[in-house]
Amino acid sequence: MACRFLISLGILDFPLFSLSASGSRVRLFCAWAETPELKHTVRGDFQLDKIQSRIFIADANCPEWDISKPRDAIRLGLFLQHLRTTHRDRLEKKFDEVKKEVAESWKNKDSWMPRERALREWKMSQQKDSAEYKEWMRKATEAWPEFSGLQAQVEQAQGAVDEAKAVLGMVDDNVDYSR
Repeated sequence: MACRFLISLGILDFPLFSLSASGSRVRLFCAWAETPELKHTVRGDFQLDKIQSRIFIADANCPEWDISKPRDAIRLGLFLQHLRTTHRDRLEKKFDEVKKEVAESWKNKDSWMPRERALREWKMSQQKDSAEYKEWMRKATEAWPEFSGLQAQVEQAQGAVDEAKAVLGMVDDNVDYSR
């Protein structure tokens, strides 16, 4: 998802890192979105089709640490700090290059093509409001009648959780699970 978000901003060929933990073993993965191929247009010029960018994930021969050992835990922390200091300036520079274009684009959200909207509206609440999601829900309900029952149970359980939080005074107005 993070690669798709960077693609929507126009930031390509930039590494993203994630950690995967299994017990005390921690592995570092890397992903990046490749600059897309040039597409020939009707007018004879070429343009980048950023939606078709290929995303690569390096998940083999990755560095691994056993954080139950103090030495490995410190080495992991130092390595993460190295990644941060190495890539922070590059990311800031790339973002500065696209900042004006992105800001202008967000001012004109109504002119987005559906494919561009799919990239930019990456929050689940935004996706659930889309026509594509509603159509998928309709088809899923028709194809799998049991789905409707399960969906109703999830909504009922979430209502009970929200009610319990309200009684305890733990209401979180920023989270909307019903969308």
